[in-house]
Amino acid sequence: MKLQKISISVFLVLILGTWTFSFGSFISLMEEHFSLARGNQSPTTFSSADQREKNTDLRFLFAESERFLSQDINLLLGASDRETTLENYLIDGENILSSLNYLESSLINEESTITSTRNTCETQLNQANTLYSTSINSNDENGFLSSVESAKEARTCIAEQHVNLASLQALRNKRDRYAQIINARVSYLRNNQDLIIRHYDILKPQLLSNLYKISVDLEQSS
Repeated sequence: MKLQKISISVFLVLILGTWTFSFGSFISLMEEHFSLARGNQSPTTFSSADQREKNTDLRFLFAESERFLSQDINLLLGASDRETTLENYLIDGENILSSLNYLESSLINEESTITSTRNTCETQLNQANTLYSTSINSNDENGFLSSVESAKEARTCIAEQHVNLASLQALRNKRDRYAQIINARVSYLRNNQDLIIRHYDILKPQLLSNLYKISVDLEQSS
């Protein structure tokens, strides 16, 4: 089961769109996530909880998720040390899931912050609209100019938060998809681990052929 890759060009457009704005903790969060955990080093397997928490950058986690899902299960289970190989594979998947869940908490908190900022901007826009109407009716030039500037600031802020939320949702959708598929694979293999370790060889064509021949020979000799 292979997760369909999201076009990197579309993904980067969504993210880079937020960088045209000059403020907000969301920008810092994205810059932090998109700074590879160890400079330009290639992604490596998680080896500890400490390393897992340090390596929650998006590119690293998505690359690790793709690597995990792209491994040939049949080849992996056909190894001579199947028990150890399978256990290491499951631990790898569980560590990736833990990091994806850790990342999700961060994204949820950031979404709450962005939504709160957007709501504040919408309140500012409503106040500016009210001041605009009052100033027009009372011929208050200062109030009129102030309301126009305030409305422009509020609309810019609302537009920024709209882009931030859309970008964040794209990241969450990708994270959710990886987490869903990895969790399903790990859970299935973990639940059937003992059975797989003991009897997976029975699926080999030569062994099945030999077992069938033995069955036929026994039937003919009875």
